[in-house]
Amino acid sequence: MKHVKYWILALLMGLFLFPKIAFGQTQGIQSGEVEETRTSGPLQLTLSVVPGVLVHGSGQLIAGDTSLGLKLLAAQGVGILGLGGGIAMLAITGASDQFNVPVIWTMSLGGAAFIFSWFGDIYASMGASQLTGRPKSLPLMEISQGIQFVYNPILDDGFYSKTSLRLAAKKWLASASISIRPDLNDIRSQLRGQYRLVGSARNSEEFFTLGDSLDLSLGYDLHTYDDRRVVSHQFPLALLGRLDLRNLDKALRGSFVDASIGLVFGGYFYDSGTVEYAEQLIADIGFGVYLGRRKNQWGTAKLYYRHRHDGFLGGAKLIGLGSGATGSANFRLRHSLFDDWGFEIGAGAGSAYVFDLSAIYRWGK
Repeated sequence: MKHVKYWILALLMGLFLFPKIAFGQTQGIQSGEVEETRTSGPLQLTLSVVPGVLVHGSGQLIAGDTSLGLKLLAAQGVGILGLGGGIAMLAITGASDQFNVPVIWTMSLGGAAFIFSWFGDIYASMGASQLTGRPKSLPLMEISQGIQFVYNPILDDGFYSKTSLRLAAKKWLASASISIRPDLNDIRSQLRGQYRLVGSARNSEEFFTLGDSLDLSLGYDLHTYDDRRVVSHQFPLALLGRLDLRNLDKALRGSFVDASIGLVFGGYFYDSGTVEYAEQLIADIGFGVYLGRRKNQWGTAKLYYRHRHDGFLGGAKLIGLGSGATGSANFRLRHSLFDDWGFEIGAGAGSAYVFDLSAIYRWGK
């Protein structure tokens, strides 16, 4: 894992400098700003899907919004270069472990650009910016309780009880979660500490006006496999970035792109005394929207790809060499029901399938 810090620094530059230099950045949502009414229709939406899947920005170009259409087309070009460059590096290096860092980073950044440029076109063609919400500041505390169902074709599947806690103060965020399956004494717990390097304080009203952020995250994951007499200790370190697409164009207000990259160091400790040390690259890319237009409403919906192989989902089962090497596809929806109460629904597909449902309580404005 040589030169990791340089690639992590490159991610920061790629996530934030490229969109702002290439596309320019508008100002954040200002108090009292008049929202622009945009036209949308079935033809525009259809063209954003087909041929939009091949030529991103088609829906905006046919609607006469050349500026946004060309931005999305340019982002598609960046995505193709990133994905193609990563595949080329795999072929040239023979998928050597020494080049995993640049390959995963290049493909993650390329994938993020490719996803946002297509989904962004569909989003703008639907006129969704007039229906979705805006970024909201976080409460001081959030606690959730729910259930997870894991279906695994190889290992035992079943229900887990899941409890989570999150604390936010200024630019700091601390979270903990634990999933327990008593019949197998299977316990999975996570601790995370995050510090905001770029962006407004988490519970500041400034976050309402500009949603861009970059966080440094350090964590600890514990997984006990009692039936297999092994305990896993993992320490993930990652950069988590969010690009609020409202700052690229008003038609994308209410949507965002998430991307992250990092490393996990740890090991598996067996009852026999054997220890297997391991490290892996992790990455996330996703497109999401804010929910809740009223001041007391909050929520997000996000579709994302997760590149990590030691969780419930593992790597996706595919045909050919890509099977197991790729990560998992995920969807997550969070929304308020009342001022302080809400719910969360999640689903994921990899080598296993996971579904979860939780109730959320938030305290402290």
